[in-house]
Amino acid sequence: MKKLNHSFQKIKNEWCRLLQYAKKHKFGIMFYTALGVLSSVLSLFVVVFSKNLIDAVVEHQNREVLKNALLATAFALSSFIISSISSWVVAQISTKISTEMRHELYSHIMLSKWSSIGKFHTGELINRLEGDISAVSNGVVSFIPSIFTKSMIFFGSFAIILYYDKTMAILALLSAPILLISSKYLLRTMRKYSKLGREHNGKILSFAEESLQNIIFIKGFDLTKDYIGNFKSLLLQSRHVSLRYERFSILLNLTLSVIGLAVSYACYGWGVYRLWQGVVTFGTMTLFIQLAGGLSSSFSSLTSLVPQAVRISTSSERLNELSEADIEQDFDKEKVLRMKEFLPCDISLKLSDVEFSYEDAIPVLRDLNLDIKNGEVLGIVGASGEGKTTLLRLLLGLISPTKGKLTITINGETVDISDSTRRLVAYVPQEINLFSGSIRSNLLLIKPDATDDELIETLKISSAWDFISNLPDGLDTIITPQMKNLSLGQQQRIAIARALLADCPILVMDEVTSALDYKMEEKVLEQLMSASKDKICIVTTHRDSVLKYCDKVYECLPYV
Repeated sequence: MKKLNHSFQKIKNEWCRLLQYAKKHKFGIMFYTALGVLSSVLSLFVVVFSKNLIDAVVEHQNREVLKNALLATAFALSSFIISSISSWVVAQISTKISTEMRHELYSHIMLSKWSSIGKFHTGELINRLEGDISAVSNGVVSFIPSIFTKSMIFFGSFAIILYYDKTMAILALLSAPILLISSKYLLRTMRKYSKLGREHNGKILSFAEESLQNIIFIKGFDLTKDYIGNFKSLLLQSRHVSLRYERFSILLNLTLSVIGLAVSYACYGWGVYRLWQGVVTFGTMTLFIQLAGGLSSSFSSLTSLVPQAVRISTSSERLNELSEADIEQDFDKEKVLRMKEFLPCDISLKLSDVEFSYEDAIPVLRDLNLDIKNGEVLGIVGASGEGKTTLLRLLLGLISPTKGKLTITINGETVDISDSTRRLVAYVPQEINLFSGSIRSNLLLIKPDATDDELIETLKISSAWDFISNLPDGLDTIITPQMKNLSLGQQQRIAIARALLADCPILVMDEVTSALDYKMEEKVLEQLMSASKDKICIVTTHRDSVLKYCDKVYECLPYV
């Protein structure tokens, strides 16, 4: 019982959030609701005039036949037209909400702290941006109006039947107690399968994205069949969950259909009996049959809103997990921008008694003290897993130290390293991040107003212009998917040039020459160091050849 109450509470909380969001579009939703209610009312009028039409035909009242035929047709056509308008209105509102939600969530993800959002796989983030937002945006628009329209059909049908025959009204509602009694079990089961289905879909997307990104590695180690087998296993697990839910749905629908059929036959039998008694007319009996079926189906439709509410609240809960991620505050933005105005100038980077550990684990870094000034090159060495990447994340403000301080001082003004101070740091990652588009567009990401002369100058420093100038399209060469038309060394040199365009006082490079041969490495480093005399340069490396360019070397050692 506690679990069930907890489920109800979670659904209630999620819907409270959704209703707050729906308020932004209340006029559009109210208009759509009004159209739906009007269409439902017109459909009820069609039934009533159809009843009058049949009675007029039986009694050979020609004028009444024509009158009721025209009215039934007019109301039916009006209902169809309004339904079409409703479809267009709901498309307008749902796409608008979907666009807004996608923009808001994408913005939140991009602005979130790396430590908060990094636990989610990219494929899972995409799954939530697409699948969950689609479920929620459609639900926000259609769910509430559906309650009103289906309720209108239900209560309207019940009122009409009750007006003509109270016993018939009672018979038409025979399925209601059964559905109400079973609703708690249905709610718990639907929520369970809805959540499982979304989670499995996220795993499939994550696996597919990761394997396609690393297809060269997979082929290179002859892991193709292993990955195909693993992907099939994920699909089979998802299929197993889907089949279990389908089996549950089929049994549920079968039960409801049998109940509905029994109710329909009971209503039909009662109608025939009343007709045989001469109490009702043929038209009234037809009305009974139509409305009894409509009453039963509209009640089933109302109960079918429960699984829809569960699916929507489940997706909303998954989106809320992302929206709860901590946002980078950028508190020192103005201060950093003011400090950056005085560049180039005297600048120093200081780490005082810095310690860092991931989630109360053994410290990755401890008692770290460094003092680096502009014009100096710091080399960071150490075995894999000993803290080099962690140190770079600290310098980039992606994570905060467990103990100690990291500060940057420019012309005597000091600021703690945070998300704000990234404006002072140019970064060349070990995993090369070139984007779809041309070489030019990749460079202009950093400095949109850069001239071709500026682009060429930085490319010459990184020795990238040597090969770009010989390409048929030069700077406008399109980087193909997975960068098949560029070698790793060429990509690395473009990434270095892109970082230089930022013209930041601190240049951080992670294994920046790992894809270059020793001759090219020497050429690039000499040109790079010459162009960065007034900067602080920090480079991680496994190569001793790089260390000769370093003024200071820090070795990351395992915690003892």
